[in-house]
Formats: sequence, structure tokens, C-alpha cells
Amino acid sequence: MALMAGLGLTSGVAVLLLVPLLQAAGLDVAHDGPSRSHVFAWMRSLAAVRPSLIASLSAVALATAAQSALNLLQLRLAVSINHDVVAGLRQRLFDRMCRVEWARYSRYRASDLLEAMTAQADRVGYAARSVLGFGSGLLTAAVYATIAFGVSPSITLVSLVAGGVLTALLGRPRRMSALAGKEQAALSKQLYASASDSLASMKTIRAYGAEERHAIELAAISARERQLGLRLAAAYGAGRMWFDVAAVSLLCLVTFLAIRFLSVPPAELLLLLFVFMRLAPQLAALQHAYQNVVVDLPAFTSIMATIQSCEEAAEPAADPEPVPFAREIRVDHVDFGYPGVPVLRGVTVTIPAGLTVAIVGTSGAGKSTLADLVLGLLTPEAGRILVDGVPLTAGRMAGWRQQVGYVPQETFLVHDSVRANLLWAAPQASAEELWTALKSASAGFVADLPNGIDTVIGDRGVLLSGGERQRLAFARALLRRPRLLILDEATSSLDSENERVIEQAANALHGRVAILLITHRLATVRRADMIYVLDGGRIVESGPWDELISAGGRFQALCLAQGLHPAVTVPPVPIWEHQGSSHAH
Repeated sequence: MALMAGLGLTSGVAVLLLVPLLQAAGLDVAHDGPSRSHVFAWMRSLAAVRPSLIASLSAVALATAAQSALNLLQLRLAVSINHDVVAGLRQRLFDRMCRVEWARYSRYRASDLLEAMTAQADRVGYAARSVLGFGSGLLTAAVYATIAFGVSPSITLVSLVAGGVLTALLGRPRRMSALAGKEQAALSKQLYASASDSLASMKTIRAYGAEERHAIELAAISARERQLGLRLAAAYGAGRMWFDVAAVSLLCLVTFLAIRFLSVPPAELLLLLFVFMRLAPQLAALQHAYQNVVVDLPAFTSIMATIQSCEEAAEPAADPEPVPFAREIRVDHVDFGYPGVPVLRGVTVTIPAGLTVAIVGTSGAGKSTLADLVLGLLTPEAGRILVDGVPLTAGRMAGWRQQVGYVPQETFLVHDSVRANLLWAAPQASAEELWTALKSASAGFVADLPNGIDTVIGDRGVLLSGGERQRLAFARALLRRPRLLILDEATSSLDSENERVIEQAANALHGRVAILLITHRLATVRRADMIYVLDGGRIVESGPWDELISAGGRFQALCLAQGLHPAVTVPPVPIWEHQGSSHAH
């Protein structure tokens, strides 16, 4: 605001210095006919000093230089403010996203959040610059209008009335810009969603030969963008055209009134015309800046609505201190479900420190939901989760998650080196700790990579095999030195060899780390200390492998369905029922 005021003042000074300059150039301003303006009479008194031409030119040059310097400072500050606004909004949105309850976060579309953090934030930045430009232009225009009013109040009043009428007539282009801005915000969401889905599923798209369908979808959105761009251009162009025509007409009207009816002296008329010539571009810039703000304002409204939505869905304030775990974790009669979809009912599970507990069941039984509850991402609707007998409340979840290592089925790796991917979980880890974690996860293959631990592994680890990616994720989880390790279907997409390697690595942790093994592949749970069978959201069986196998219940049926033939004794079928068959069972 200070720079805007300075720019306005220097612009006014540059105009006022024209009077002494005209005097120095030979025009007798001091005796140039009678003036009705007290301001111009005062300016004539300055001209009566009769400065030299060099002094007058130097004063104008200095005023112009000062104005240019202030313009430069204002531009740099405006760019800085623009970046601060964008960065601040992005940081605020990301912070709120990280605090959203997991059950509600899963309802957001990832592409919408990505679009809000990128395209919408950028558009808000453009709006911020337009607002700053509008404020600067408004102050400068006010200075010019003040000078014009001092020179000729009557002509200035006529011009202001005409300007007000012009502003009212330009309401339709502004309304068109506002509607186009809202449509642009909606179209941007569709574009990001389509592009995000296409890139995320490129392998499947190519496998199914669906490239053309996705290309057509993107082309349709691009065509709508083109139409929208033409409409915006038409709105801008119409506003600019009518403004230019009106500005020239107004200038002609000012000249006609000054000469024909008001008999304005030549020097006064010259100054008045100069002021109006400088004022017209400022008003045009104001019109353009206002339209830009109107177009980009829906992005600000949308991003603030997203921030408010995240704030309303935020977890309660959490204590970051780690939660002690030395004895056991107990899931005590827990119920949980999503809106209209019950998932878990009356589930009770105990995970002793240092032992391995497996949760098994068919797909959709609620295994991963139970893992999310133990991880501290979800809050039970009923029942409790106890860590060493202390309830795991919402305020303790952040501290509890510091004690947990988590390896999901879908491995998260970034396009960077192995070292960077490991340090992502533990930024302060030493080189020795990195190699220790890799060794514990049976990830010795890292030493044979082209650049060892500094080898870049590609987007999402695409340059590694599935087993290698999973072992890196395993090492990353161990690098946190967790008290509880959750393996959520961590081997379900691996071949038997890689599955065996990770299983052996997990078994080596027995007695040191509590392991919660979530899986539907029963071959991986033979060595678990306790197995819970989850079916239809309820625990239907529990016990060690041998006990469940011999019970002949749901667990045995699942084993047989997966081709596992446990060594169980089944009463032989009477031989007469085989009708000559040579085998008895």
C-alpha cells in the first residue's frame, strides 16, 4: 500500500512538473488567459519562477526515474506476495488434508485434491496479482482524477458521470467472465480427474486397447476448454473495445467542452488533455484487472471450501509423544462400519508383544479395516483398542503411529534413489542403520544394483521387481524400529520365492517385534503364534495352526479351498461306497 501511494504521488508530481516545463519551453503559462481553477493558478505561481529548461527537464526525468524505481519495487513485491499466497494456500490445504480422519479422507477424490493444490492455487495467485494491480491502478487513477478536478471541476465531473455510465454498460462482459470462471473451475477438475486416471492405469489401458477411448475423452475436455477460452476472449475483447471507443469519445467531449463552452486557456487545456490521456490506460487496466479477478475468484472459493471441508473432518488434536507398548494390544469388542455398510461387529483380538498374530479370511471379511484400526487410522464406533491396558483415544493416535511399521500390499516408492526412499521413513538414519534394515528385510540385492544404494529406481520403483519393491518397503518399515509391524497383504501379489524370502525375514523378528499379519493366503501363517479367522466382520475361530486344522471348522475349509491339504485324520469311507475304487479317502 505504501508503494501504491508512492506511485500515485510520483505520477502526480510528474504531471505537475509539466507546467514549469511548458514555461521553460517558451509557453507563457503565467499569463495564458484567465483561469477558473485555483489549483492551476497555484501551478502558475510555480511557473512564474521561470526555471531553466535543463532544470525543468531534469525535474521531470527525476520524477520519472523515481516512478520507475517504485514500479520495480512494487513488481518484485507483487510477485513475492503472489508466491506467498499460493505457497500459503497449498501448505494450509496440505496440512488440513493430513489431519482429516481416515474414514472421511477416503471419500475424497485424489485428483480433486491434486487439482486444488496445483491449478486452483495457481489461479488464486493470478487473482492476487490482479487485486494488487487493481489497487495500484485505482490509487494512480485517483491522483490523476484529483489533478483533473483541480484543473477543471466541471469537465472532470462530466467525465466521471460518463465513466459511471460506461461501467454500467460493461456489466454484461463482467457477468460473462464470472460465469466462465465458474465453468473453468469445474472443467479443471474434470481434466485433472481424466488425466490422473489415465496415467495411473496406463498399463491396463494399453492391455485392453482402450487408448482411443481415453484420447477421445481428453479431446472432448480440450474442445470444451477451447470454447471456454473463446468465450473469455470475447468477453475481454468486448469490454476492451467498448472502453476504448468510450475513452476516445470522452476525450473528444472534454476537448469540445473546454474550447467551445468553457474557454479553457491553452496551457490549462494541454495539461487537462495530458491528464486524461494518462488516466484512460489506468482505467482500462482497472477494467482488465477486475475481469481477471472475477474469472479467477471461483478457484479461491473452491479451495477455501475444500479447506473448510477438511477442517470439519479433522482428527482431534493429538499428543505427538510415543505411546508405550511393552505387554499387549487388545482389540476389545470393536464395531466399525462406513455409512450404511457395517464392516466389523464385536471383534476381539489380542496381540502380545514380540509374538506374531495372523488375521485371515476371504476378501471383504474386514481384515484391512481391522489393520487400520490397530494402526490408529480409524476410530471404533463401539468397543476399545487398548495398548498395555490404556485406551487408544483419538488424542493418542499420532503418538501410537510412531511405534508402528506398516507394509501394505501396494508399495509406495518415489522416483528417487534407494537411499532417499528409505530415509523417507527415518530422515535421521545413518548409513549403517540403512544397511542393517536392508539386511533384516533380506534386501541384499541393493548392493548389486548399478549404483548400489544410490541407484534411482524409477517412478513407483518400476525398475525393480515386485519382490524387490516389497523388500524395500519392508526395510523402510524396520528402519523406524517399530514395536508393532503390520503386514497388510504384503505378499499377496508376490511369487512363492519372494513370499518365502519375506516370510523368513518376518520370522527372524520373532520375539523382538510384535507382528500383525493380514492375509488371505493361509500358507504364510503356519508359524503364527495365534490365528484369528474373520468371516462376515466377526471372529469365528481363533487358535494356533495345529489346533485350527484339527478342529475341522472354517479355517480347515479355507485351507482346502486354497489347495492346502493338512495332515488330518478323516474316517475312511466304507469300501462299498467306492464301487470298486482302490482308495479309501
